[in-house]
Amino acid sequence: MKEIFENNAWGLIIPKSITAKEKKDYEIKFENWVNLRTAFFENLDLVFPKDLMKKLDFSIGSLLPLGEYIFKNHKKEEMLNNQNTLFFDFCARYYGEVIINNYEKQNWKISYQKKDYGFLIPFIHTHLSEPLGEVYRVFVNDKPEILYQEALRFENALKVAEEFKAKSKYFGLDFDQYEYMLLINENSDFNLELFIEKVCKALKSATVENIDESYYFTINKWVLWLSYNSGETIREEAEEISLKMKDLEKREKVRNCKIRIDMVATKDRQMNHFNDHIFVLEAFETFKEVFIYNSRNVEFF
Repeated sequence: MKEIFENNAWGLIIPKSITAKEKKDYEIKFENWVNLRTAFFENLDLVFPKDLMKKLDFSIGSLLPLGEYIFKNHKKEEMLNNQNTLFFDFCARYYGEVIINNYEKQNWKISYQKKDYGFLIPFIHTHLSEPLGEVYRVFVNDKPEILYQEALRFENALKVAEEFKAKSKYFGLDFDQYEYMLLINENSDFNLELFIEKVCKALKSATVENIDESYYFTINKWVLWLSYNSGETIREEAEEISLKMKDLEKREKVRNCKIRIDMVATKDRQMNHFNDHIFVLEAFETFKEVFIYNSRNVEFF
């Protein structure tokens, strides 16, 4: 327990552009927060029963036995009437500490040091309002597993945020050339991993970055983007595209494409990378039952 607390020690980062009074307020808030956390860790075993304490290791999974204990041993009226406040307070703080211990230390510490002050996010998640709301939802939803589910949802939100941050360096680039839809029939032998491997071999000088099945191939300042998509929406769009085909047999095959790779590249005014984009299309054509649609010219390749 002591090790978890010490490993999670957060320093106070004071922004430069504040007044002396604001700085003092931050310092007081931080000191109060540290004292509250210290008291929390020192008194956990006085609030939670021993059999529950054995399961509270600050892992995401530990939120399941905590939720079950709350659900079985307490009533919604206790929260509504502010009964047993200390217990619910500690449940809320424990939930907040789990979030910090499992996610924020790895994902957020560096990024928010550049912002206001370093304890802002753990302060929020170990303060009463937000975590206490999550504890209350155990009763509102009649689900003892709700804390666990919320923690997993939080993990997914962090993953999305990290992917967004990774993709952000490509935002603002002028993707406006070599635009195709690479359509894949359900009976195709297409394999995404093998296709990317073939593209890597074709574009030997390119660096490649994979962010959530979006592949960015960069050669100098030129970027080619391949985005993998699948599902019923893709099939519906393929059905619309198939109407543009004169060959009825191929039209039917295109109509049943539920997988698509969208391809586009940044401007290449001097056509220096014309061959590179052809190499990518040729790599795609090595698979059976695949179709290349030029959405810019509204025609099949």
